[in-house]
Amino acid sequence: MDALFPVRCINCHQAIQRSKGQFCDICLDDLPESVYRIQHEHLAHHIFGGRVPIQAVHVLATFHPKSPLQKALHQLKYEGNTTIGKQMGTKLGQVLSGVHTNVDLLIPVPIHPKKLKKRGYNQSEYIAQGLAEALQITVVHGLKRIQETPSQTTLTREERWNNVSEAFKCSDQLLHHSKEAHLGLVDDTLTTGATLEACAQTLLDVGYTKISIFSIGYAQN
Repeated sequence: MDALFPVRCINCHQAIQRSKGQFCDICLDDLPESVYRIQHEHLAHHIFGGRVPIQAVHVLATFHPKSPLQKALHQLKYEGNTTIGKQMGTKLGQVLSGVHTNVDLLIPVPIHPKKLKKRGYNQSEYIAQGLAEALQITVVHGLKRIQETPSQTTLTREERWNNVSEAFKCSDQLLHHSKEAHLGLVDDTLTTGATLEACAQTLLDVGYTKISIFSIGYAQN
């Protein structure tokens, strides 16, 4: 029995098979939906306000403190629970299976090498893996984080932008692809959008013009 049910749902604590991930099917389906889930262009304008030409923003669910999704994202980011990242990426891909995203390549938002060495993984890569498998899209490590920046948690939007405005550069791996490619940036959470805006601007600066965003959690203001 222990071999078959070694984990419990992160939300309801029902025993589940490890292969299921960290949410049982019921709790995963009950995550609070984003009111913008279908209105992808609306959300892009709402967050980025025309500062960068984002094609669309795709999010799985909204979250708030103490919500199941907040708990899951905390485990993914800080407790090494990478399984849940891939599970939620797959779920987002399933939600979007009937949506024409027209994205050619997925790019996980990178973390700085020092943080990668300390944490041992980049949580956005696991989300991108699940999303890529569900949508049959290739993952490319197209960006590098070249500046180590302080935590964004307590900063205003303007402070967040200043914190990350020159933090990224394109990798050689991405530059082998056509500038006509529609790129999808993948991150775990979306709040002010400052980090994703900085990533998008880096891509725009080298000639890419079609960029969309994929995120698991969206903190609505």
